[in-house]
Amino acid sequence: MLSVESALKKYWGFDALRPLQGDMVQVALEGRDALAVMPTGGGKSLCFQLPPLLDGGLTLVVSPLIALMKDQVDALQLLGVPAVTLNSSISPSDQAAAIEAIQQGKTNLVYMSPERLFLSSTLELLHSASLKRIAIDEAHCISQWGHDFRPEYRQLTRLRELFPQASIQAFTATATPKVRKDIGRQLGMRQAKLCVGVFDRPNLTYQIVPKQDAVGQILQVVKRFPEEASIVYCISRADTERIAAALSANGIEAKAYHAGLAPNERKEISEAFSQERLHVIVATVAFGMGIDRANVRCVIHESMPKSIESYQQETGRAGRDGLPSECLMLYSAGDIVRWQRVMSGSDRTQIERELLEEVQRFASGTTCRHAFLSRYFGQDYAVPEDGCGACDLCLEGWNEVEGSTERAQAILRLALEMSSRHNDFGFGAGHFVAILKGADTKDIRRHYHEDLKAYGAFESFDRAHISSWLNQLVDQGFLAREGQPYASIRITEKGKSALLAGESIAMREALVAIKRGRQKVAFAYDEGLFDRLRQWRREVAAERKVAAFLIFSDKTLMEIASVRPLDISSFKGISGIGDKKLAEFGQTVIDLVTEFGARQGGHKGVVNAVVNKAPRNSKSQGTLDALFAKRMPLHEIAEKVGLRPTTVAGHLETWIKVHRPQDVTAWVSEENAKRIRQALSASEDGRLRPIYEALKEEIPYDEIRVVKAHAEALAEV
Repeated sequence: MLSVESALKKYWGFDALRPLQGDMVQVALEGRDALAVMPTGGGKSLCFQLPPLLDGGLTLVVSPLIALMKDQVDALQLLGVPAVTLNSSISPSDQAAAIEAIQQGKTNLVYMSPERLFLSSTLELLHSASLKRIAIDEAHCISQWGHDFRPEYRQLTRLRELFPQASIQAFTATATPKVRKDIGRQLGMRQAKLCVGVFDRPNLTYQIVPKQDAVGQILQVVKRFPEEASIVYCISRADTERIAAALSANGIEAKAYHAGLAPNERKEISEAFSQERLHVIVATVAFGMGIDRANVRCVIHESMPKSIESYQQETGRAGRDGLPSECLMLYSAGDIVRWQRVMSGSDRTQIERELLEEVQRFASGTTCRHAFLSRYFGQDYAVPEDGCGACDLCLEGWNEVEGSTERAQAILRLALEMSSRHNDFGFGAGHFVAILKGADTKDIRRHYHEDLKAYGAFESFDRAHISSWLNQLVDQGFLAREGQPYASIRITEKGKSALLAGESIAMREALVAIKRGRQKVAFAYDEGLFDRLRQWRREVAAERKVAAFLIFSDKTLMEIASVRPLDISSFKGISGIGDKKLAEFGQTVIDLVTEFGARQGGHKGVVNAVVNKAPRNSKSQGTLDALFAKRMPLHEIAEKVGLRPTTVAGHLETWIKVHRPQDVTAWVSEENAKRIRQALSASEDGRLRPIYEALKEEIPYDEIRVVKAHAEALAEV
């Protein structure tokens, strides 16, 4: 029987599980029930894919969408794991082959939807195959408090009775403590272990700005990622068509994706996106879960999402490979009205409205976005003194409201007067806004609230601004939302004290600027080689009709473009390459790296020269050579010629091997150069990553390459 470490390395090319993954794998092997709450990109799939490879027990994976099942089964088969799926999209012959594999024990991992699971023939098949464990993906769908409640998931409450011998492990990326409790109750879990991951996604930059020119604002962000993926979420089908058409008219190829399209059209668009033939997709949130691509660099909400859970899951589509990515929400008061209209008549209307109210607080509040999301899901987040550096608030996206204290006091006086006049009878935020706005409503007339001093005090301001101020005062503890099922606005003791003392109160208003998020990757890599590897990956994905990231992730390709392996042993240490992928693609990648290096030229057939983005003409190259000869520092050259420092360093590496300067102290300090030479001497094969690690990751790759190139050039003399 394989160990956890050997199976992980053999199939996935990883050295170790993350702590939470290790806990869930151990629980599954022990046959215990468990609930894992792990953010998108946290590696929850491994938790139920690995155990059957270790103990041979049959695992059933319940998933809500065929597209998700297909991607996971495709990925597993590429790794050499014999997984199968049973759903309505596969051919009769494939269905028969899957059933035979289950019956004969040729597979220990089977995916299916709840609808297929409860067919009598399927239940009979699973009983005969001695089902050992059940993994339920997207488990929040079973809870009425979950943001994506699905009635068909309620059938899963029968699983405990139907398969009493099987353990149940449930997985979700978005579940508040209330939803977690409901999931456990619905599934009849027995002394379930709760494993909760860290919700914060530090590689994501969150920005929320008022919607002014939606198409222009979307274009501003999407254009930052011309060769990478972007997803734009909209409320309605008509919105997706309108936005996709507008983007296409502005030179950005984009396709709408929604339930109104023919099934074959949806499939074609989804495959084009996953295979990197299409980079921008505009989708309704209802179908967003079925869109999967690991290197999504940008997620945009054209309108407010309907819940924080939805927002967390949808933005979670960005940066699943751990690389820097951006999330933009455009919001307006009109979005709230639209969602309320959509929700009306639903048997979950009140629950949905409470969830929507939380989004309003999030959008208009002044709390660091990373902190708000973490705390919403029950985790603390300590905001650094200089801010998180990855949200609009911490990137200085707000200004203080003019007359902030006076406006805050007007709201607090209204809350105090309402409390005195009505005692225990409360009113919601919407009613407060209506009073301050001077609206003529049935409730205002019924309670004679047009007689209040604050009536019409903010008549010249729009409702979105007034709502924002209310939310900020709640966030700061001057007001509170109390009561069920309808939350009422109450003034707190802190609010009363501030009002009586005339205390200064700061409130902020949003700026419309959309700033750039984090762009840096933790290591240097050859961008030209990376682009060539991506091109190859797209070709293989199209040929095999699978998502491109299933071949290799962007992060793996970046590591390849950093290490530039020239033999099979050079792949050691590159994450995401298991035995099967190495055997299948290793030599091809080596050939690509060798061919790319040869095409870049270099002294005596040098193939390891880093050429990130070659200058557009020989004049540019001549300029670089002249600046190198003058021993100008790299950052100054980069600024002068308009290239990245890493790109310039790549050209310098080639220049050094050709011209063999006496030293490289113009570009690397003597101290760093000495440390690098010592690490090079101790290195067995001269590979960069082990050298970088031996230097405690304190010296940049660019400097290591420069010193290495100089050492090699001198050795050739």
